[in-house]
Amino acid sequence: MLKLKYILLFLLFSTAFSFSQSGKVIIILKQPPPLAFKLENMWKVTLNNLSQQTYRVQLRGVATEVNEGFIADAVTGVFTLPPGVKSVTAGDIKPIKVNETNPKYEDVVKNVGTVPSGNYDICVYAIDAETGMELASDCISTEVLNLSQ
Repeated sequence: MLKLKYILLFLLFSTAFSFSQSGKVIIILKQPPPLAFKLENMWKVTLNNLSQQTYRVQLRGVATEVNEGFIADAVTGVFTLPPGVKSVTAGDIKPIKVNETNPKYEDVVKNVGTVPSGNYDICVYAIDAETGMELASDCISTEVLNLSQ
């Protein structure tokens, strides 16, 4: 069992390295709880700045649903990413600006804070605020199952 955990951890980090555009920053999007996804889950990321340079970054999140297609595109406020590992907090990313949403999902997302049942792909990109270049990205797939009484 322990060996399996090490293998999974290795695969996770090697996947994260493959998404890094600059080779200097790694982003790891945390998997949300099973069968649930709230919008704040999109911003639960860990960044690892492997360089000695401090970046000013913002995160861009894009959500799509397998059957419906595009759901939302949003960006965070700019924050500082010093060398080393940083777990992003709500205070780091405010304000969040929604660039575009699927009108079919807009009211549900605003009023409930979650998305309807479905299979979603969530991608988050770390963008260098000074140059506009993508430093790193990570994507996850998740299934949402909202149960009603």
